[in-house]
Amino acid sequence: MLRAACALALLITLTAPAWSGTGPVAYWKFDEGSGTTTADASGNGNTGTLVNGPSWVTGRVAPNALSFGSPTSTYVNAGHGTSLANVYTAGMTVSAWIKPTGAGGGGRGRIVDKDDAWFFNMNSTNALGFTVDQYATAPATRVSGTGITLNTWQHVVVTWDGTPHGSTIHFYINGVASDGAATDPSGALSDDSALSLSIGNRSADLARTFSGAIDDLRVYNRVLTATEITALADSTPPGAPSGLAVSGTPTSSQINLTWTAATDNVGVTGYLIERCTGATCSNFAQVGTSSGTTFSDSGLTASTTYRYRVRATDANTNLGPYSAVLNATTAASGPDTQPPTAPTGLLVTNGTSTEIDLAWTASTDNVGVTAYPLERCQGDGCSNFAQIGAPTGPSYNDTGLIANTPYSYRVRAKDAANNLSGYSNILNVVTPVGTGTCHP
Repeated sequence: MLRAACALALLITLTAPAWSGTGPVAYWKFDEGSGTTTADASGNGNTGTLVNGPSWVTGRVAPNALSFGSPTSTYVNAGHGTSLANVYTAGMTVSAWIKPTGAGGGGRGRIVDKDDAWFFNMNSTNALGFTVDQYATAPATRVSGTGITLNTWQHVVVTWDGTPHGSTIHFYINGVASDGAATDPSGALSDDSALSLSIGNRSADLARTFSGAIDDLRVYNRVLTATEITALADSTPPGAPSGLAVSGTPTSSQINLTWTAATDNVGVTGYLIERCTGATCSNFAQVGTSSGTTFSDSGLTASTTYRYRVRATDANTNLGPYSAVLNATTAASGPDTQPPTAPTGLLVTNGTSTEIDLAWTASTDNVGVTAYPLERCQGDGCSNFAQIGAPTGPSYNDTGLIANTPYSYRVRAKDAANNLSGYSNILNVVTPVGTGTCHP
């Protein structure tokens, strides 16, 4: 029996999918609103340092953005982290929201510049440019068609598939393709891993300052699809969720919520749940998020009224209007008489001739599970179970066993008030002969 369980675990391990990241390799939201650094939301540590005082201004995607051009020496130094090295090798994408007030320094204000190895820039007051200048003889370049509007937030994207053709560079303005003239490169493409990335200027001489504001700048080491670009350019917020209500009966410490899904032109990606305390309160604060249309708010105070509201967000973090406000009151406090649910899925995760490692699916409880009394008996068809342990989590390693011997196990859950759940399934196991080991 033990050998069969281990064989199944091994199969699951070998057939599990291998996931690979597809998100940006660098992502500056510019949400800080103050200070001299801006975080990299990709998780790759490309923290940007504000140089010569770019200004915090109202953003397009979230509360804040950065404004460049006054003085003309302003920029953000994002360094030369590993994730920014040669991002064009197999194709790349740069995405940003911009609000230009002019063409910028030299008529070529930089949105982002990898120390002139490659740069995405204003090419005039109404067009964009992209250049890969790491080729030995001539660069790969392309300009966009006209379509940039001054003093207005707009979404801009450039993609390049990494092949030596300017014609494979593509622009999108507000999600719409906008390609202009291109030139092909020549010579070998060199390494840019030691070069720093700058936002809002060319760091070498500070002569290409971007004139205006930049928000939500992302760099990918792949070419985004048209569908992905459309989602990034989406400026339409979702609708309001409806039907916000209490699901089930509130306990003294928890209220469960449900609502009807909001709609969106591209797709809702999640919901933000806000709460305040008191029957007439208005100082709402976010207490959680949900990818679906339910939320459990725990850790509450007994006999207390709370007010809730929910709003939807989409892939481009557009926030929809709030739902109607819901008032809900927790139950009065009293002795806990509700037992936990019974554990399920008791199984063997590993074993030898003298040890059996067990795991099960955790129980739930209205207050909280504190322990799992685990029982065992020995012999075929045995029923004289006795407790051998009470782990606080859903696993246990039973040691000191006898080789080639049948054992049976069952487990139940207990809460702080000593309410006991029903038993799990009974698991029958035979230890292997000798010193053999089975690893899942």
